[in-house]
Amino acid sequence: MLKACDRASVKGLRDYALLAFYLYTGRRRSEIAQLCWQDLRAGSEAGKLDYHYTGKGHKSSWREIPPPVWSALQSYLKAAGRLETMRPDSPLFVAPQHQSAEERPLAPITINQIVHRAASLAGLEHIKVHSLRHTAAKLRRRSGADLEEVSQFLDHSSIATTQIYINSLEAVKDVSWQGVEALIGAKSIELITFCIILE
Repeated sequence: MLKACDRASVKGLRDYALLAFYLYTGRRRSEIAQLCWQDLRAGSEAGKLDYHYTGKGHKSSWREIPPPVWSALQSYLKAAGRLETMRPDSPLFVAPQHQSAEERPLAPITINQIVHRAASLAGLEHIKVHSLRHTAAKLRRRSGADLEEVSQFLDHSSIATTQIYINSLEAVKDVSWQGVEALIGAKSIELITFCIILE
């Protein structure tokens, strides 16, 4: 989906930065859509930035912006001519026609359309904004994060919720296929003959 964004245009750079934000952070649609310039601050390490978001149940938190996301966001804001003029209440992501004195954040329907368009261009079907949260969780798990780390990443109140979430994403492992392979491979002629006799 990221490769489907045309980064030669401001719109493509915006879409790329928006999708990267969702995929790297696992945040919900509204948590990224409502971010403003004042929601960013210098991080605890040099060259790092944090972002502040308000999540489900009005929980709020500061998280580090992954460097690839900050790089993508900077590229978009520079190309749009907005980086130097951002005010504290300036939304991070706006529609091109709203790049004026009265900037408005992207509407939820617009974000849905961005995700749908990128997914279609990437040859993916049935992808919604929340699918990016699922993907972010799955990527964290595949990169070696344990269940507790994924739970904290997703802001789940209990690991049991995360377990249900992860179970719905991960396929059940087939631990006995090798035994079937041994039977089919080693005795394939006998099995085929036996099946023919039964028929």
